[in-house]
Amino acid sequence: MNSVTIRRKLNVKAKTLRECLKRAEEFIKKFDAERDAFELPLRLKEIDRVWAAFDDLERQYEEHPYEDNRGNMYSDSDRTFFESKLFEIKAFLLSKMAAPKVTPKMRPMESLTVAFSDLKSPTFALSNFDGNYRAWIAFHDSFLVLVHKNAELSDIQKFHHLRSALKDEAAQVIEAIGFSAENYETAWQTLLNRYSNEYLLKKRHLQDLLEIPRMKTETAACLQSTVNEFRSHIKALEQLGEPIAQWGSMLEHMLCTKLHQDTAKAWAIHAASRNEQSYECLIVFLEDRVRILEYISVNLG
Repeated sequence: MNSVTIRRKLNVKAKTLRECLKRAEEFIKKFDAERDAFELPLRLKEIDRVWAAFDDLERQYEEHPYEDNRGNMYSDSDRTFFESKLFEIKAFLLSKMAAPKVTPKMRPMESLTVAFSDLKSPTFALSNFDGNYRAWIAFHDSFLVLVHKNAELSDIQKFHHLRSALKDEAAQVIEAIGFSAENYETAWQTLLNRYSNEYLLKKRHLQDLLEIPRMKTETAACLQSTVNEFRSHIKALEQLGEPIAQWGSMLEHMLCTKLHQDTAKAWAIHAASRNEQSYECLIVFLEDRVRILEYISVNLG
């Protein structure tokens, strides 16, 4: 099946999803609490199915790009339409299933706006997490403070921010979990079970630490990169509870094995003349050497 045929089939699916959203909007416009309350759980399940279908549609469109846009019914504007409508409709249904904050005199679309306003993003910048274990601790700590323990956010808001922050492999970990307030804790715990494995995280950081290649050239950029990578793993291990303060001599030796021979020789002379062989002294020495190498490169190179 060629890409054009596949794309047309996807356009049909997009049209079907649009029709589902239109029916949901009609339900909202005509909603009567006494008459329609019993339908809310069924409507919510239907929206979850539409949401899953939308995610699948997005994936398939990305897998089958269409070079000729003629007849292409799906674009960035369509993507924005789907996302905004799904959030609005789900927020409305959840607000009616819980204790609504709106008054009986409000029109249905006004109540939808009030409910949807609860999903607005708070004023903070949350970093993304794609499954790279190196970034897990930083992501975990920031999400914990900004979202998970934020009493001003509801569970559905927290789930929304979690889904928005996860990418690639990490997003797939919770992909099968339905988007609902009740499922937020399940999604968060699933993520913790997958990535908060201290033993595995320590092993990975130690492995990467040992595998840092020795510098082949002595430049400021190369030296700075080596030091930064070494220190990042040490910092991560310290956060994971390793007694880094007791590793001074070992860290000094390990870092020396990663240095260019000229830098290592210069450190040996410096350390012997001043009796400063500690890891902390080595870091200070290397930071000074980076500045010296930058000066040489700019003025003499």
